[in-house]
Amino acid sequence: MISFSKAEKKDFLDMIKVMRNTGYVDYSFPEKSDKEVETELLKSNNKFFICSDKNKIIGYFVVSKLKHYLDEAKELINLNEEFAYHFGIGIHSDYRRQSLALKLTEFVLENITQNFKGIYADVASNNFASLKLHEKLGFEKLIEYNSKKRAKGTKNVLFCKSFK
Repeated sequence: MISFSKAEKKDFLDMIKVMRNTGYVDYSFPEKSDKEVETELLKSNNKFFICSDKNKIIGYFVVSKLKHYLDEAKELINLNEEFAYHFGIGIHSDYRRQSLALKLTEFVLENITQNFKGIYADVASNNFASLKLHEKLGFEKLIEYNSKKRAKGTKNVLFCKSFK
C-alpha cells in the first residue's frame, strides 16, 4: 500500500538512502556520510515529504522558502517571494514508472497551499521526465536560462504554479 506523508525526524536516514539511489546526495553532499547529510538536512529550513510502500520509504520531495534560492533566475525575472521553491524530488529506481512522482507532487501541492501563494520549480532541460511532470501538473514555463550549476549545454527551465 503506497502512502504519502510529511517526513519526521525518524524518517531521515531511510529517506537519505533513497536520495543516494537517485543521485541527490552525491550531487548535493559529495563525500558525506548519511549521518552528516542527516545533520545538514535537519538544520535546513526545508520541508520534506515522503512516499512509502508498507512503511518502506521509496520517494522524497523537498520544498523550501524561495528566499535563499534561484539567485540566477532572480537576475532575469521578477519572482514572488511568497512562493515556495521545489528543491527536489526522487523515486527509488525500483519504483519508477508507476506515476509515484506525480502522486507525491500532487500530495505536496495540496499540503503547502496554506503557507505559500505558489511554487517554482527549476528543472534541467535534459530531465525529460521532470519537464513532462511539471507540464502535466499545470506548471507554467517562465524562462530557460544558463546556470553555473548545470553542465555546459544544459539549461535551466523555470516553471511556476500559482495556488491563488
